[in-house]
Amino acid sequence: MAELVPIPQKQYTCPYCHERPIEASLSIPYVRGLLIAYQIGYRRFMGCRSCLRKKALQEVGVSGLVGWFSITAAVVNPILISYNLGQAVFVRPTPKRLRRHLHQLGLPEHPGLFDLTAIAYAMAAKMVMADGTAEEAEISIAATLGRDWLPDFEENEFRQVLSYHRDLPEVKDMALILRDVLDEAGKEHLWQYLNAIAEADGKRAFAERKLLRIVAQNLKIKPKQLQNAQNTDSETSSVAD
Repeated sequence: MAELVPIPQKQYTCPYCHERPIEASLSIPYVRGLLIAYQIGYRRFMGCRSCLRKKALQEVGVSGLVGWFSITAAVVNPILISYNLGQAVFVRPTPKRLRRHLHQLGLPEHPGLFDLTAIAYAMAAKMVMADGTAEEAEISIAATLGRDWLPDFEENEFRQVLSYHRDLPEVKDMALILRDVLDEAGKEHLWQYLNAIAEADGKRAFAERKLLRIVAQNLKIKPKQLQNAQNTDSETSSVAD
């Protein structure tokens, strides 16, 4: 296992502007109308107050466009739009909530020593659920490779994290935060771990390939497997044309 050394810093940098420190954690609810059905949920963000305000306002804009196309969505959407407008106006530091959410990612309140196993749990859970289903083959390979990589990796604890994967921040945001925490070897090892999970069932679904590209981009690394996959995709497109 590669030795992981965090980059020395006093505070985590906002993953969106990369200028100001992370000050708060914000849960932004949304609803999407699908004519005869609807989807309701929330996304969690950690960042500076200015960027979190922008995230809330972005959701207000998206909801204003696509949040109406079912009876339930049309009823719920005005409530969520008003709520998110309120959140945008009154974004405040949330140290207790931020500390709890950082802990879920294996990160202490201030950069320094961090829990790599908790980071692996969170990122692996997001990869397993990338295509919307928890396939046993992916869970098994995540646990097996996790134990090989990290001596204190426990499958039962990983399954618990998997059960509340929706409460974790978006994986792209986690990767942005980890970019300033892990060294280059650690970033590469983490990406290879996620790639192995994606390939556990013999194929990488589109959502998994997309997630791997985003993680690599946000960690600022260029794994060989990702470059080969992109070249293959390009060649396939050329043949189709």
